Amino acid sequence: SIDLPCDLRGLQAELKEKLKSQKFLLVLDDIWEISQQKWEHFYAQLRHGLEGSMILVTTRDRNIAHLVATSNCKPLQLEGLPADTFWEFFKECAFDKEHPESYPHLQDIGRSISSKLCGTPLAAKTLGRLLNSNLTEEHWMAVNNSELWEQEQKEGEILPALRLSYLHLPYELRRCFAFCSMFPKGYSFERHEIVDIWVAEGFIAPQGRMRLEDVGIRYLDELRGRCL
Repeated sequence: SIDLPCDLRGLQAELKEKLKSQKFLLVLDDIWEISQQKWEHFYAQLRHGLEGSMILVTTRDRNIAHLVATSNCKPLQLEGLPADTFWEFFKECAFDKEHPESYPHLQDIGRSISSKLCGTPLAAKTLGRLLNSNLTEEHWMAVNNSELWEQEQKEGEILPALRLSYLHLPYELRRCFAFCSMFPKGYSFERHEIVDIWVAEGFIAPQGRMRLEDVGIRYLDELRGRCL
């Protein structure tokens, strides 16, 4: 019932024919928003795959999980990593190339922090990077005792960890990150494009003889390294 351009109809017809002769695995990771109509329209051509074909969808929204589920494949609720496994992963993120055994006091604080992260790998990577930036007891205690942990949160939510990572950013990086909130979710841009905008807005702090654009690339890499 949806009018499609001729070239798109041709592509759909070609896809339908190809899927008749082979099995496929399609992974759709971290879907945030989709309507019943859009999903049915998207899924229509994929129905023609050989038996054994599969679409794997991950989402944080229970409604979406039930929307895309089929009668013979119910949504599977993923839990966080087991405590011992999560602690080993968290140590790798927090100490990186350093030996945890050299920091027994930090390990005690780290265990307390890791227990607040619901076994979520993304939270471990985010806070691990933050802790690794300053391997001092004072810094780690400040993170562990933050008031953000006391805020009400949904089960499995990692927003406190992301907020902490943001609040501990240097001023210049925080300003550049906040600027990106002007773009809609899912908006795609090239590295040089966003850096050029930061430079034009005066967000980049000069560093010696380095080009401002090169400093901006460092900013972007630092934000990515912190999972922001």
